[in-house]
Amino acid sequence: MIFILIGISVSGCVMLFPHKEFKKADQRALFTTHYAADPDGTLNTGLYLLYDESCSKFLKGGGFILFEDGCIESAFLSLDFLCLKDATSENMEKLIDAHFLTFGSEGIYFVKGEKLLTDIYYNPMYKIWELSKEEYIIIDENTVETLPTENEINRICKVRKLYRRIAMFSSLSFPSKQSIKNKKWMWESGSEWKIYKKSEEIRNK
Repeated sequence: MIFILIGISVSGCVMLFPHKEFKKADQRALFTTHYAADPDGTLNTGLYLLYDESCSKFLKGGGFILFEDGCIESAFLSLDFLCLKDATSENMEKLIDAHFLTFGSEGIYFVKGEKLLTDIYYNPMYKIWELSKEEYIIIDENTVETLPTENEINRICKVRKLYRRIAMFSSLSFPSKQSIKNKKWMWESGSEWKIYKKSEEIRNK
């Protein structure tokens, strides 16, 4: 009986404290109390979705939200397409309410030269933390393009994978994106993480 209880306790700890499948050296960016993801204001913050510039439509697929504090949240549009002219605040709210536009994993981003670099952390089944790194070429302040992988570079037919910004309407109920920032391993130092946690406690009182 004791061994059974120990086993349950151990498995419970695994679920409560998932381990990481990456090292700190793998993380390209870490939060600080004065973290500046885009100090020159190269990109506008807001929601970016997969975009076909030939027909001015947002396409079914992934995307992300860039927040001013350096957080990034993954997004997914499950509609086949959404016309640019129909991407109004009211219509976007309807898509969120109907779960046609959903949000998922979080991370950190930064702008380096003409590139947007993102580190997004996945926690499938609450067992492990995995790190996914992406790079994009900045086309303009509202548009980025995915850099092709080594396998895609040699393809004869290259399809541009563009992401275009939809304005961050103040009325939209975007996710809080706070959980990843609460992780100590997302910070440059433990002391800065404590300062952040303390400020959050005061703000939430």
